[in-house]
Amino acid sequence: MVRTCTRPHPLVRVACPFDVAGGPVQYFVHGLDKEDVGEPLDRLAESHWAYMDAHVTRLVARGPTLSADGTTHTGSVHVVEADTIAAARRFAFDEPYWLAGVYGSVTVDRFHNARGGTLWDRPRPPAGTPSSLVRVTWPAQPFAPTAERDAQVLRVLAELDLLVFGGLLICDQGKRSAGLVAAVDTGAERAASIVARAGLPNSTTSVTTSRWQRGGRDQT
Repeated sequence: MVRTCTRPHPLVRVACPFDVAGGPVQYFVHGLDKEDVGEPLDRLAESHWAYMDAHVTRLVARGPTLSADGTTHTGSVHVVEADTIAAARRFAFDEPYWLAGVYGSVTVDRFHNARGGTLWDRPRPPAGTPSSLVRVTWPAQPFAPTAERDAQVLRVLAELDLLVFGGLLICDQGKRSAGLVAAVDTGAERAASIVARAGLPNSTTSVTTSRWQRGGRDQT
């Protein structure tokens, strides 16, 4: 499980509350749908898109997670820049799907991006190519982007040709890592294998994968 410090709402996990002087910090925001939310999901889709459009200058990545066959919405993923942890929480919990009870849970974690730029800087794969979200969690451990182990993970992620976005999940005032997340333009099994090349810390590591697609109004 990703290490957390506070629970301001039931079923919500929030990254440890810290801010870093000197500019925005990136956060990985992941909402997981409740079961059988098709009707409110469809009804609120325009409100959700409009909300995200209003934050587009702060978004590094966006897109839904899907069932294995790609037919059912199972959640939403966003990487957002925020000046404070409070601003990141507002982004997550003022979102229409959360307010309407579409999500069963939401996580907000500080994100150390392995690659510069945004999702929109990455080329789209050929039509019909599946994309996957891989989330890896481990017991929180000391983090430093220049340390050999952490630098290795970040370097391997950055060099992956199929990577859309990826990076480490950070807690404890930037002092510890608790996992990584990566979106990769390939199927789930291959995506997990590719991400594993970054070097996972120990046998207690947990790896989950889900189908994912680029978000926004121009998705195909």
